[in-house]
Amino acid sequence: MVILRKNKGFSLIEVMTSFSIVLMLILTLLPIVSLLNKERDVLNKRSLISIRLHDTLQDYIRLEHVTPDTRQTTVDGTDVHYTFTDEGEYVKGCAEWNNIKNETEEVCLYGYPEK
Repeated sequence: MVILRKNKGFSLIEVMTSFSIVLMLILTLLPIVSLLNKERDVLNKRSLISIRLHDTLQDYIRLEHVTPDTRQTTVDGTDVHYTFTDEGEYVKGCAEWNNIKNETEEVCLYGYPEK
């Protein structure tokens, strides 16, 4: 007859199993969190550049303008290249830049100049 004593702790197998489960969860979540942070930065920069493009296009339309026109500026540490062209009765303004993932992005807006 075997008498079992009460153990007041975990065995090595139990500790290693729980440690490996926690480590697996951490190693799975870290790349996802990193990717989410990058995408958040890309969306934030895209939104900021779109707002600046809108403001620049409005100023461009209000003042006398000669199309085509190109401008270079820095928005939040990113070099942005603006291009303005006539598209019939509209003025097309585009912003082009390289995002944090080293991909070229372009956003275009149209404006209607008052005559």
